Amino acid sequence: MKPQRLQRLSILSILLILSTASSAFAQKWSFAAFSDNRNFEGGYRNVLEDINSGGPADPRFPRPDFVVGIGDIDPVERTLQIFRDTLGPQMPFIPVRGNHEAPEDVRFILKDILPSEQPPVKVYDMESVTFYYDWKNVRLIVIDQYAAYAKGLSNKAFLDWLERAVLSAKNVDHVFIAFHEPHSLPAFHSDPFWTLLLRHSVKVRAVLCGHTHRYGRRHVSGSHGRIELINTGAAGNTGHSDGMNTFVQISIDGKNAAFRAVQAPDKTKDFKVADSWKAKASEN
Repeated sequence: MKPQRLQRLSILSILLILSTASSAFAQKWSFAAFSDNRNFEGGYRNVLEDINSGGPADPRFPRPDFVVGIGDIDPVERTLQIFRDTLGPQMPFIPVRGNHEAPEDVRFILKDILPSEQPPVKVYDMESVTFYYDWKNVRLIVIDQYAAYAKGLSNKAFLDWLERAVLSAKNVDHVFIAFHEPHSLPAFHSDPFWTLLLRHSVKVRAVLCGHTHRYGRRHVSGSHGRIELINTGAAGNTGHSDGMNTFVQISIDGKNAAFRAVQAPDKTKDFKVADSWKAKASEN
C-alpha cells in the first residue's frame, strides 16, 4: 500500500474515532445523586430501585450512568453492597464523605472504592476524600469538608487546587461540585469559595449537598450566570427530615442540563417528580 494512501487512511481513522467520541458525548445521558441513607435500608433500597428503573418515565431523563452518594452513607461497605445488589457491578458509585463516616468508612472509601473507579479519579491527596471524576462531558469535583484544609472552604492552597480542577476541565461542558454540609451564606459574594465558583459560572453548573435531610434548592447568581445550590434531601434517614425519600437526577444533553427531584413518602415506593427545572444558560 502506498504511503500517501496509508496517510489518508490514518487521517480517516482518527476522524472516525473523534466523530464516534463526539457522538457519544452528544447523546443524552444522566446521573443521579442521593444523601443520608445511613443504615435505613428500607428507604435506601426503595430509592435505589427507582434509580435503577430510570425513575418516573420521561425521555428527557434516561437511566443514570453513575450515582453519587453525598455523605452520611455509613456504614459505607454495607451501603455499597446494597448498591451493587440493586444496580449491578458495573454502575459507578461515587462516594462523598459525610459527618457520620467513621474512620473505617473513610479507609474503605480510600482503599476499596476510589482505586477501583473507572475512569480513574484524580485525588487531592492520599488521606482525604477530595478528588475529581470525569465522565463524558462532565467533571464532578468531590470535596472532603472534614479534612483540615477544607474546613470552612477558605484555605488558599485548597482553593487554588479547586480552581485548577475547574480550569483544567477544558473538554468538559459542565462542572458539578459535591460535598456533604450546605455552604449557604447570607452573603455569597463575599465568601472565597463562592467567589471562586461564580468566577467560573460559565462552566460550573451546580453544587450538590445533603446533611439536613430536607430537599431544597436555590440559585446563586453571578456576573457570568448562576449556579444551582441543591440539597438532595435524605435517601432513607427520616430523622429531622421532610418525611420523604429523595434523589436528584441530572440530565445532560450536550451543553444543556436539566434537573429533577424525585420523591416518595417514607416507607412507600410512590416516587413522583416533586421539582424540575433547566439550568439557566451562562454567558461568556
